[in-house]
Amino acid sequence: MQKIMYSINGVWIDNRFLWLESFLCYFSSCSIFCFWYSLRKNLKENKIIFWLGKYTFYIYLFHILIINMTPSIKEKINSWHLGENFISTIFYYVEYGALIFLLSLIISIPFEKIYHLLITKIGKILFLIKSKKQYNK
Repeated sequence: MQKIMYSINGVWIDNRFLWLESFLCYFSSCSIFCFWYSLRKNLKENKIIFWLGKYTFYIYLFHILIINMTPSIKEKINSWHLGENFISTIFYYVEYGALIFLLSLIISIPFEKIYHLLITKIGKILFLIKSKKQYNK
């Protein structure tokens, strides 16, 4: 999208949030929501969606870190698609978004396991401390 704007306006705009300010972002977000909402009856039996649902918050937390820590990946994918037309721009966003999603998911899975383990251990320790205090009274 930025390369198309550069070819039209002659100014390089390196703003990843530029897409968020456009009608296309709103339209694609509503389309994705309507698509998943239409499948809600089938999703109740889909274990993959429930499995991914456990990690959505962690994916949300880690995706911006991955974007900021891997600018070379963005440039590498950008070099494959020159952004000369709309189709190559769409392929760029799909590939980059899928890669960021997968990297975030890969980091989220062990993080969730470690976090869950720590919370359960801390909860058990606090329960034992609380029960000891009540027993000593």
